[in-house]
Amino acid sequence: MPKQPTEPEHFQALAALYLSHATSRLSYTTFQRRQADINQYLLPFFDTTSLYDITATRIRRFREAMAAQGLSDKHSQQLLVTLRACLKYAVRMSWLNVLPWPQHKVVDNMALTLDMPNLSALEFKGLYADLMGDMQGQGQARPS
Repeated sequence: MPKQPTEPEHFQALAALYLSHATSRLSYTTFQRRQADINQYLLPFFDTTSLYDITATRIRRFREAMAAQGLSDKHSQQLLVTLRACLKYAVRMSWLNVLPWPQHKVVDNMALTLDMPNLSALEFKGLYADLMGDMQGQGQARPS
């Protein structure tokens, strides 16, 4: 049985583990593109960022930085696909609980505030189910 890789602390370590995992699973062209995306764009931005610090807000900042560098929207979306592939690998390996955003496309025109909660799709579904249970009298009583 192959040895389980140790849990990465930062994106840089995750990217290296993802690339070693993906080398035999992706076509040569796809692997080369993802490796270039990681080395040229993702590592300079997310390098020593903790996996749990890669939030939807940070990803929006990444897209803004890529736009400031003159990258097209299509190229930025491709970078997000590569980032998502890395993070999905982390979820499959149980290094992350959920992806920081439910789709690979980050909404551009959404107003952000500092007090805005960042919920994943699974967290939102859990919150919704809890609220529906409370409304139907099935939720647990919470201390005041």
